[in-house]
Amino acid sequence: EASGVADPARIAELALIEPMLERDGVLVLADAASVQARAADRHVGDTVQRQLDGADLLILNKADLVDAAQLAQTMAWL
Repeated sequence: EASGVADPARIAELALIEPMLERDGVLVLADAASVQARAADRHVGDTVQRQLDGADLLILNKADLVDAAQLAQTMAWL
């Protein structure tokens, strides 16, 4: 589990060091209301984009906080 400005794909690669562990995939949780703004932020945007790019599975949360049009647009962007 990683949060904030972590790089989950790189953390998951550490599992390859331990022979008893197997990497099944990287799951990234994205906030429907703010993921695009965070990805465009000059301070954390590169990190957010790296997190999204490293995901094997994206879960979009807080979908109830945006209207249907914004949700559809965010899903298309992702």
